[in-house]
Amino acid sequence: MPKSEDAPAKPAKTRVGDGGRRIRLPTGLDALEALIPEIEGFSAEHGLDASAAFALNVALDELVNNVVSYGLRGGEGHFLEVRMRVAGGRLEVEVEDDGVAFDPFERAAPDTDLPLEERSIGGLGIEIVRQLMDEARYERQGNRNLVTLRRSLGERE
Repeated sequence: MPKSEDAPAKPAKTRVGDGGRRIRLPTGLDALEALIPEIEGFSAEHGLDASAAFALNVALDELVNNVVSYGLRGGEGHFLEVRMRVAGGRLEVEVEDDGVAFDPFERAAPDTDLPLEERSIGGLGIEIVRQLMDEARYERQGNRNLVTLRRSLGERE
């Protein structure tokens, strides 16, 4: 079965009309390294405060690492794209890939009150993403995973 559009060796960045960015990423373990300067540039361009820039960086680190390590299983030739924009006082982020179907938000939050040796493995990074964002949702569209994150850029409770 042919893979969807070949992934670029380097990130392919497109600025979109609403001031956002669309970045096609390589699908190997270097994806995050390619994304970091894009996150930093976007944060500076849109004047994100330190808290919002940190939340964006941590959330994308977690999601992209999970996609590459588990969803795409480190394989080349897959599709991985990140879209970021600021609209209506909110940061909006989408991560789309053609990896194995997986809803990272389906699992219950880990019980951090349990001793470490009694906790199940995994889920803590996704719980941090939930805490950093106002909205985090997953949907499967055809053969693609789509994760959408939103965070208000105003005062947070």
